[in-house]
Amino acid sequence: VSSFTCYVCLPEVKGPKASRDLAMLWRANITRTWPVIMEPQMGECSELANTAKFLLQCPTDDEYSVCTKISNDYWFGLTCGRATQDHGNGEYDMGNYTLFNCPSSLCVSPAAAPAPSAVPVMACILWGVIKFTAFF
Repeated sequence: VSSFTCYVCLPEVKGPKASRDLAMLWRANITRTWPVIMEPQMGECSELANTAKFLLQCPTDDEYSVCTKISNDYWFGLTCGRATQDHGNGEYDMGNYTLFNCPSSLCVSPAAAPAPSAVPVMACILWGVIKFTAFF
């Protein structure tokens, strides 16, 4: 597998206890991918910027083949991932979080990773526009 680069950042530990616990698990999982980089050296996604600090080359020895975004209603994380038969490219509802895999370098970027709470707001705005248009 050839190496490629992904944006990498750690999810913030926030939300209800189940969300915080899940964020801690993902922080450990993301950090474990690069054993020579300590967690304090990795940035949190709340600090995400298009800088070298958030760009990491994916390991080539463990079949990392996708850039991955993990998110729920309170946080998101970005990392290198492994496409599997069940979770290839695309978006997957994993119950208490969403997994998004894409197959090329930098395909999940800071601009493509808005705060998860923005989606319901945009849906409400769109619904209001549709309802207003339908009224006239």
